[in-house]
Amino acid sequence: MMSRLGGFVGVWVLSLSCTAVLADAAGRLDAYLSGLDTVSSQFEQRLFDERRNLLEQARGTVLIDRPGRFRFDYTDPPQIIVGDGARVWIYDPDLAQVVVRDVDAALGSTPAVLLSTDRPVEEVFRVEALEIGGNVDVFALEPKAEDASFSRIRLAFADGELRRMELVDQFGQTTLISFHGIRRQPAIPPDAFTFTPPAGVDVIDDDG
Repeated sequence: MMSRLGGFVGVWVLSLSCTAVLADAAGRLDAYLSGLDTVSSQFEQRLFDERRNLLEQARGTVLIDRPGRFRFDYTDPPQIIVGDGARVWIYDPDLAQVVVRDVDAALGSTPAVLLSTDRPVEEVFRVEALEIGGNVDVFALEPKAEDASFSRIRLAFADGELRRMELVDQFGQTTLISFHGIRRQPAIPPDAFTFTPPAGVDVIDDDG
């Protein structure tokens, strides 16, 4: 269940010198993210083991209102993850269970922090531009925290929009997330980022 959050709470160099690209990579990524207030998108997610065998796949929709508020609605199997700015609610209907965590503890240095907070990227990640040119830009990110959930992250942009995230965790498993139908600055009702546990489900406070 928590692996999906980490997948949230995620493709540039020939014309520039290596030194210039590395120095500017974090700035380029920050410039893209700072232009986002609200976002909506559909996504597809696949998880592979260290031998690239498919372990699971899912799809759904995501809403983001930066900073701090987000909502992931997964289908098949269903799951809802809502960040209200202070806490993250993770609802698994199959288990009839809701896990609640402090938003900072839940996101930490996971890729979800890139899309849901307004912190500068370089505070959390070391950033390298791998490809620059044409309409495709690729970044590699390495978490600075030693206890990060993921060891390597790649972000691929096409025509200025985030299209793909590739995440490698500490066990060698790879999560691939592709985005489509992206809308910038859509009007999102505030209640989209509130969550009330359904009657009869177990609520687990996991702040400890």
